[in-house]
Amino acid sequence: MKFIEYLRLHRMVTGVSPKRIWEVLATEQSTELKEYLSQSTPWFSDFVQKWTRALNAEYERIYHAADTIFRDAREVNRIKVGQCPYKNRREERKAYAHEFLREPNKEFSGVCFAMLDGKQIAPVIWKQVRHMVHGHSPMVDAHNT
Repeated sequence: MKFIEYLRLHRMVTGVSPKRIWEVLATEQSTELKEYLSQSTPWFSDFVQKWTRALNAEYERIYHAADTIFRDAREVNRIKVGQCPYKNRREERKAYAHEFLREPNKEFSGVCFAMLDGKQIAPVIWKQVRHMVHGHSPMVDAHNT
């Protein structure tokens, strides 16, 4: 006969993968994350902490890069407007697109366009972070951080 605590831990260990940790972070399910960290074994908590740090670090990297690109593009476009104002919003967006889609900036263009449009950027960033969890199974700790 298996006790409730055994069943809870078994479900946690077999159901929690890097992808599930990404889902919890991306959807801001802090209570579930707290359960993984505080109501589990030390080795399981270490696994969750490692992936949480790695995924959050990638999120921050993308956010800061996109923010820098957006600020630079805004400055470039402010100078252009001073020289020759845009005729319409479409022309202005095209100028921003030119900056966002240049080769070193391309990776962050989706986030930059979300910033330009005043949309929520967190879902866009978390979607980009997801590449880190492909191919990892529950409790197979092959990620090097």
